[in-house]
Amino acid sequence: MKALLLVMAAVLAAGLLCVAGCGGDDGVSPPPAPTVPEIPQPAFYGDPDVPTRSEELVVATCRPSEFWPIVEAARFPDPGYGLEPDTLYSLVLSGANANTAGIRRYPLIHDDAVVTAPSISIQVAHDGGYPVVPLRGYPVDDWPTLQYVRYWVRLADVEYYAGGIEISVERSVTTGMSETTAESFSKTLGIEASVSGSWFVDFSVTVSTEFQWTESSETTYSEETTETTSFTISPEADKNVGYAVWTLVEEFRFVDDAGEPFTDWAYAFAPDSIASATHRTPTTVPVSTYFDQ
Repeated sequence: MKALLLVMAAVLAAGLLCVAGCGGDDGVSPPPAPTVPEIPQPAFYGDPDVPTRSEELVVATCRPSEFWPIVEAARFPDPGYGLEPDTLYSLVLSGANANTAGIRRYPLIHDDAVVTAPSISIQVAHDGGYPVVPLRGYPVDDWPTLQYVRYWVRLADVEYYAGGIEISVERSVTTGMSETTAESFSKTLGIEASVSGSWFVDFSVTVSTEFQWTESSETTYSEETTETTSFTISPEADKNVGYAVWTLVEEFRFVDDAGEPFTDWAYAFAPDSIASATHRTPTTVPVSTYFDQ
């Protein structure tokens, strides 16, 4: 079946991106595992309910050694300056008072250890003015998990054609990652400045270090680009076909033990600072599903 062969080709291509999980080697080879999730296909000719993305496959997880989120608000055990303890206070800072990692970005996990009393700068009213003062914050209750997942995203609709024709279709294919995403996610993992001149290199080096990947298993990350690609459909004469094009997406995210977005009772994080870093890979696969006429 052509669809099956195409999916197998996709798995082999994506296998080039396969990475090892975190942790050491216990000397026992793990059983073979899929490197990509299955691609959804229509259950019947004309099926309108094919999802726009596949199930997620968690490829690897690890405990990050650095966690520098942007903190929008925080609670303090004994803040002073007329503030109430255990009250969530918004942090208001000017650019001149921002720390070197960016406005309100603080190391809550540093050098593979939870910071026991992070120093957080907050602007408060005091003696008729609004000075920026450092206050001692709570440590995070739990350690975030850095999760690496893969899934397929469908480009445009599933199209249905009768057998015995040949037609060309176009799809807009986006690959790579936005520079803003790469930069922000790298900073959250403790990279304060681009020493290489490329945030994509920094991002790759950072996540490779956290997941303990070898050079041969690293994926190349590059700036996000979009191109239009043509695909030719030529179903067999006695078959109808459902046709779709899928692209493989990789995503890095900070989650809790339940796999939900990471939160902490003492802090409100800027969503963009711990949001997913999404990388659209060059692996794009056209899939034809055939049905008897």
